[in-house]
Amino acid sequence: ITGSYTIAIDDAGSAGSIQIRQPKGVGAYTSADGIYLDNIQITIQTVEPDLAGLFDDWASGFGLTGTNATTTANPDGDALNNLYEYGLGGDPTNGNNTGYSGTTSTGIDGGTNWFYYVHPENNNAANNGLNYYLETDTDLVIAPGWTNDNYEVLGTAINGFGAGFNAVTNRISTETEAKQFIKLNIDGL
Repeated sequence: ITGSYTIAIDDAGSAGSIQIRQPKGVGAYTSADGIYLDNIQITIQTVEPDLAGLFDDWASGFGLTGTNATTTANPDGDALNNLYEYGLGGDPTNGNNTGYSGTTSTGIDGGTNWFYYVHPENNNAANNGLNYYLETDTDLVIAPGWTNDNYEVLGTAINGFGAGFNAVTNRISTETEAKQFIKLNIDGL
């Protein structure tokens, strides 16, 4: 038997296999049959997902076409463009459905006062080409200087916002600045 065979990798990262067997109706192979494998070449090929295609499929599922189907469009006129609706599980055709919203709380840990912000994240964000991160600023009036250095990501609860959306917990010290502003950024694709 000669030829080229493709072994697919499943979602869990497990590969298939090549099986050597007798044609139907013929007895089993034995060691005396002299089975040899020769000139084996293994090539690992990574197939990158079509990230734009995933977004396009999502937009198409809501009936969006043309300029209304771009990441920067806001066909329902709410506060979020399509990329944010996609990243938060919203409906780009319904201004009342912007997807999952973050939650906030305060607490003390290790003698430090903290502001906690838990935001939703598509649990397949990396495969969907999305990046989620926070930015903070201390003054929105005089030359805002957004930075993403002043917070910690504590952890992720799988499906914490419901099926398909994790809950990512972040915290910001309330003791270093008199006031702080935060925003969630979603980019990619």
